[in-house]
Formats: sequence, structure tokens, C-alpha cells
Amino acid sequence: NLAECVSDADYVQESVVEDLSTKQHVIREIDHFAPPNVIIGSSTSFIPLSLLRAHAKRYPDRVAIAHPSLPQWDAFCEVLGSSGEITAWLAELYGGASGSDGSGITGLGMDVVPMKCEAHGHVFNSFSLSTILVSTS
Repeated sequence: NLAECVSDADYVQESVVEDLSTKQHVIREIDHFAPPNVIIGSSTSFIPLSLLRAHAKRYPDRVAIAHPSLPQWDAFCEVLGSSGEITAWLAELYGGASGSDGSGITGLGMDVVPMKCEAHGHVFNSFSLSTILVSTS
């Protein structure tokens, strides 16, 4: 039961199949049931943040991108919130912070790229594509 799962969450990470309508549906449901202060991170490889949050009716500004790579490749995560504050919070959560700033957050120790704006394919896919193109030319 999704309502029960997110009703007292501190953070929710959505990681469903990379399909816009599926992600929008799941994010809309999470937004409906999660407390107002809960950030909803989406693990999307290329969908822009504005499209992800388009169907969140209650608090669309809390929907963010938190896209970790596959750990066997690298412990890498790209993050983008609707505000600098949310982006910084996600960077702290996924990064190597020790919580020494008083936030109480102990980071996951990943290399984090805080994005400044939407970009199709984000950082990881753009980097991977350019590497493939250079190595196969």
C-alpha cells in the first residue's frame, strides 16, 4: 500500500521504469500521500524535471531528480531540485557528508553532480554518449 509506505517517510525515491506517464502517475500518488515536507526524488535517466512534476498536484516543487548510476560502474549521482536548497539537500544526502553541519544527515558517499538546470539526458548520459561517440569515431 503506497499510502502506508510514504505516510511517515523522511524522503521518497521513485525508481520505476523510464516511462513518462508511469513516472508521472507514481509521483502524483506519492505527492498525494506523503507529508508536505518530504522531498520526492526521481531516478530518471533523461526526463526533464518540469515534466516529472507536471502531474504532482499538492506540492510539485518538492519533486526532484536524484539519478544514481549503477554501483558497478561508479558511485555517482546527479541531482536537481526545484530550488538550490533542495539540490543542496540531495547533494548532501547522496554525497559524503558526515553530518558535521548539524543536519544529522550522513551521506551515502557517492560522487555527486549538482545540476543547475534541466538538460535532456542530464549529466551522466551526456557524458556517456560523448565518450561512446569519441571512442567509436
